Amino acid sequence: MPTLSVVIPTMNEEEYLPRLFATIKSQTRFPDEIIIADAGSTDTTKRIAEEFGAMVVKGGLPGPGRNAGAAASTGEILCFLDADVVLIDDHFFENALKEFAERELDIATADITLVREDRTKADEFGHIVYNKYVRLLGKIHPHTIGGFMLVRREIHDKINGFDPSVVFCEDHDYGLRAHKISNFAYLNSVKIGVTDRRIKKEGRVKLVLKMVLAEFHIWTIGPIRHNAFKYEFGYKAKEKKESEEKQA
Repeated sequence: MPTLSVVIPTMNEEEYLPRLFATIKSQTRFPDEIIIADAGSTDTTKRIAEEFGAMVVKGGLPGPGRNAGAAASTGEILCFLDADVVLIDDHFFENALKEFAERELDIATADITLVREDRTKADEFGHIVYNKYVRLLGKIHPHTIGGFMLVRREIHDKINGFDPSVVFCEDHDYGLRAHKISNFAYLNSVKIGVTDRRIKKEGRVKLVLKMVLAEFHIWTIGPIRHNAFKYEFGYKAKEKKESEEKQA
């Protein structure tokens, strides 16, 4: 069985990282190594990672952070996860790697599902629409999500990893470039659990509008190398600072 390296970019993830680690710990197929690429957390993120047994390396924005984590790893297959996702099945890695091998894939992602007990019908419908949309375009315009990707190391190296000049939807750009030289697909044996923190941060309407405009940009202009979409990594720390300033 090929070796598996999990790479997670972080920035002040003390709230979400323990939950992800708990779902990793329960896996029937444990990763051979876990790399945390940290962008300078000021909370307990790095301590939480080290106590779990993960290697911590210097990161940055998600794309460069994933590159740094991949460079420090040794696995034949890289698994990119976001800190706020959840492995909703104890057989997640086992099933994903089995299907990855059986279908002779080089890069893969999976459907997303919202992990929130009080999720609304609108939330569920939105994720169903997204999953169907990206699967429909899978062969001609693949959408990979940073929340979960499996990729063979040689493919990652051939495309020189994530493009550091792409500041928004860098995972989408990565998948498009990898698809040109490899076998891509959506896995059917697993789903990745995502939280609603982006919905809480930006609101449903604003978030949907932003993603639609980003999709249009990628289709018509190309990769997003400007910050017109105002993407923030580690926004929790900023929100905490603003809250403290208001109370002062």
